[in-house]
Amino acid sequence: MKRLLSRQLLNIVFLALIVAGALTVYFLSRGSLSRSSMEAAASFTASPAASPTVYRSAAPRAQGVPKAVFTTHLAASELYRATVSADDPNLWTLCYGEQPGIESTLQFTVDGGAVSSLELSFPVPPEYDAESESAIERYLAGARDEILETRAEAVRAILCDLLPASDLNGVLSQARVRLWAEKSLQIDSRNDDYSQSDGGCSFLAYQSLQDGNEVLVCLFFLED
Repeated sequence: MKRLLSRQLLNIVFLALIVAGALTVYFLSRGSLSRSSMEAAASFTASPAASPTVYRSAAPRAQGVPKAVFTTHLAASELYRATVSADDPNLWTLCYGEQPGIESTLQFTVDGGAVSSLELSFPVPPEYDAESESAIERYLAGARDEILETRAEAVRAILCDLLPASDLNGVLSQARVRLWAEKSLQIDSRNDDYSQSDGGCSFLAYQSLQDGNEVLVCLFFLED
């Protein structure tokens, strides 16, 4: 009887040890998994999110229109009267306003079939003596302010028409060209000039002497 009880007690103790060992292994594994999960979560939180790659297209640049398009624009204009030279197809005379009007010259270059530059020359009216004995000179002196005003209108109108018309990509805005025109009109001597470059094009204005007459020269270049 005592031997039977001892054997049963031994079996109970053995089973208890087995259960205790199993529980120990279970709780240890739970703790390990919990720590791993926490470390992984901390690592994920600490790592900054990858920023998406942003691809930006290049800003549009001015590009010359085909020569045929440009000359068609010149010939069809109702803003001025355009006449091509008999000796040079790239040399035109532009007359703005009522007769006699303000007469300017346009010389343009072509590269690869497209317009690459424009050169516009506007006359600068000479100064006359308002107290001269010559009635004609006194008249011209009195009319100079009106001539200057008409010339200013011609500079604004022609630049704001031809410069955007020569740009195939439509980069040049009217506001920008109008600014260039106003800066050009502020030039009143050969010692003064104005230049600006932007969007694949360059503009330069200065006063020069051509064939004995003072002219305002406006150059526009379409860069490659």
